Amino acid sequence: MSFTYQFNTTCAAVYGAQEAIFIHQIYFWCRVNEKNGRNLHDGRYWSYNSMKALREIFDFWTPSQLETVIKNCRKKGAILTAKPSRDADGNTLAVFAMPPHEAATVLQAQEYSAIIAIVSS
Repeated sequence: MSFTYQFNTTCAAVYGAQEAIFIHQIYFWCRVNEKNGRNLHDGRYWSYNSMKALREIFDFWTPSQLETVIKNCRKKGAILTAKPSRDADGNTLAVFAMPPHEAATVLQAQEYSAIIAIVSS
């Protein structure tokens, strides 16, 4: 199956194009959750996925590349992390959210509020 990906060019200039692709896709699901009133914690909306699902979504990256993209987003301050938990299948869920100041300054008109990715064990 083929998907179309998009990203904010200001975000890409700050974090890199691959990171911007990741941020934009995760942002989409956070906005869906916001509109549906789901997964609001500590003033941020979250979206949950397993690494297996993320590898399927981002099938043009190897698992190592995907992990690097997530790590780069964390290291560059594009996302915050929360304590991991487990889903019903026992997969480890690592939670990521975007800091509010980044949403205002880097992403400008875009309404990025939170990001999450779920890392399987």
